[in-house]
Amino acid sequence: MTHRCPTCGKPLYVKSGLSKGQKKFYDKLKNVLKDLQYTPSYEELANRLEMSKTNVFRYMTHLESKGWVQKDHNHKCSFSLVD
Repeated sequence: MTHRCPTCGKPLYVKSGLSKGQKKFYDKLKNVLKDLQYTPSYEELANRLEMSKTNVFRYMTHLESKGWVQKDHNHKCSFSLVD
């Protein structure tokens, strides 16, 4: 069940803890987004972070499930960090 904001009805994301590896990936991801000023594809992230596209996908899936990243399901390569 997704919790929703009582005012606007948008889904609320509750963050849960990250492992050391997930935290390291998240910090690198924040830096890449800050540098680029746009949302890169997983392939571009893999190249910039010097890791496989499969690992980028795995980390992104974990971050989304733990509430640290929100995917825009209307756009193929769009996601945002949850504040």
